[in-house]
Amino acid sequence: MRRATISTFNKHRIYVVVAATVQNPIHTTEEGLLRLAPGSKTIVQPLGRQVAQVAHVVSKVRVKMSFDNVYTKTKSGKLQNIDQAWEPITTIVLQCRDSLELGHVYDLLAESDIKTEIFLDTNPEYGPGEVPTAIATWPVEPEDVVGITDYLPLLKG
Repeated sequence: MRRATISTFNKHRIYVVVAATVQNPIHTTEEGLLRLAPGSKTIVQPLGRQVAQVAHVVSKVRVKMSFDNVYTKTKSGKLQNIDQAWEPITTIVLQCRDSLELGHVYDLLAESDIKTEIFLDTNPEYGPGEVPTAIATWPVEPEDVVGITDYLPLLKG
C-alpha cells in the first residue's frame, strides 16, 4: 500500500519548448539578436527526435533541482526533502518553429527571471558545434509565463 504524498509543486509546471527545425550555424548581432549565419542549414527534427530533446532537457532540470536541494541542505543546515526534485510535476510541452524562435523564447524567459535550462545537441546531422534544440523552465506557476509561451502550440504527434 502506497502512502499518499502531497507535492510541493501542485500549482507549478515545467514548461518545455522544443524546436520543430534547427538551424546551424546561427550568430548573435551587435544588438543581441539571433540571425542565421551565411550558409546556415535547416534540419527538420522528426517527432521522435523532438520527444528525445524534451526528455534530455527535462532530465537536466530535474538533476539540477536535486543538486540545488543538496546544496541548500548543506549550506543552510536545514533538513530538506532531498527527493523534492523527483516529485510529480506537470510538464507542458510546446513547439516552436525554429532555432530563432527558440532563442527568442529563451531570452523572454531570462528577462522575466525565470530559471531555464537549455539542451545543446551534438548530433552529426546538425553540423559542427553544439546546437540548441529545447529549453525547459524550472517549476513555475502558469501565470509566470503568460505572454511568453502562451502563443506556442502544444507538441502534437
